[in-house]
Amino acid sequence: MELLERNKLAIVIHLFYVDIFVEKILPSLKKLPKDSYDLFITTPFSEDFVRGLCVGVDAIVCSYENKGRDILPFLKAVKQHIIHKYDLFLKIHTKRNFKDNRNQDFKNFWDNVWNDNYYEFLLDSTIITSTCVFLIKNKNIYLGGIPNSILSFNKHICDNFPRVFIYLKRLGLEYSHSMEFFSGTMFYGKTEVIEPLFFLIDENWDDDASQKKDGTMAHVVERLFLCHAKAYKSLERIQEST
Repeated sequence: MELLERNKLAIVIHLFYVDIFVEKILPSLKKLPKDSYDLFITTPFSEDFVRGLCVGVDAIVCSYENKGRDILPFLKAVKQHIIHKYDLFLKIHTKRNFKDNRNQDFKNFWDNVWNDNYYEFLLDSTIITSTCVFLIKNKNIYLGGIPNSILSFNKHICDNFPRVFIYLKRLGLEYSHSMEFFSGTMFYGKTEVIEPLFFLIDENWDDDASQKKDGTMAHVVERLFLCHAKAYKSLERIQEST
């Protein structure tokens, strides 16, 4: 417990679907010890509206333009409020399950991963403690998430390839079909690994009113987090040795 007290945790939740927040996320938040984390809520809604929902939970509300889905607000919140104050984060958002005409494997994935127990699992105090301790003790691991939420570029790069290829280059990485990403972008991490991604804030982000299911800037950046985290310190060591 002393280890966690020295490494502060920020829980960052993007609130878009109010019913999911109230019914699935808020009950789990209320079960957590209040001194174990600080809560940041990014949202397109007003601060007063969000505070009216957060009965029994203290939160720092970050209202942003409805752009970039959960990912642009996350990058902004980390840069503005979290990067120099918190060692660890947990990123969550109000994801609504959906059905579309993608292949059966993808439909099965969504049914198995994004079920009613997902938020309860991520926000379980025992899971939070064990995951944070794991990250603290493993110096070369920067992100952690549920294994069955990981997808490969090989089948799921979709319409995002051109921009993913470009941004990986800017991060010093070579594209590979074997690369993986956390589908849905819900994961734990060390805040320091997010800082090199702040340049993405100033890129051209899609307006969320389009409701596109793929190919937006948010879908592109979703595919960068894990690749970048896996290469973060190893890439730095390579650059220092040359």
